[in-house]
Amino acid sequence: MSKILNKKLYFEGMRSLRAIGIITTVLLSIASIYSVLQQAFNYSGYDSSGVLADRCYVDLWDINPLIVFMFCAITPIMTVIIFNFCNSRAASDFYFSIPMRRGQLFGSFYAAVMSWTLIAIAVPSLIAFAVGFFVRSIIVINILSSLMFLLQVFVACFMVSAAVMIAVGLTGNPFSTIFTALIIIFLPRIVIMA
Repeated sequence: MSKILNKKLYFEGMRSLRAIGIITTVLLSIASIYSVLQQAFNYSGYDSSGVLADRCYVDLWDINPLIVFMFCAITPIMTVIIFNFCNSRAASDFYFSIPMRRGQLFGSFYAAVMSWTLIAIAVPSLIAFAVGFFVRSIIVINILSSLMFLLQVFVACFMVSAAVMIAVGLTGNPFSTIFTALIIIFLPRIVIMA
């Protein structure tokens, strides 16, 4: 385990991503609370025939579709931020002069990105489940489909982050990293469709 992860480098990576991680978690949590209350307000009351409406069954995709932005934007941005030292000569010299191995450096920083991703996915989801529990007479959150959705989002974040890391290794600046990552992600699908 010590060949892959270094605790000090991991916490350094967590500290480096702290601002974007906290902002993302707070914004997604606010969106979760708002979405659950909006769903409860939309489905409460009487239907068009004057009968008291039955409970509405929703999943996390209905409640907070903004979680999809984790793998579309947030995780790639975090990956570019944490691995930006590879593109700067001074920062690269500093990080490669420390006594840790490159595998430890890579594993620790990648674990920091995935930890913030997991936090930013899990906390708003737990808040949505908690708020949904209080309005359970109006809406019911399907736990199993919501957990499957969260697993799919996390796996997508994992894959997009890996593609961005390959792009960081191939290119020299953040702008070409974005285009190279998009090519790595979408080129196989385009070839399969062709």
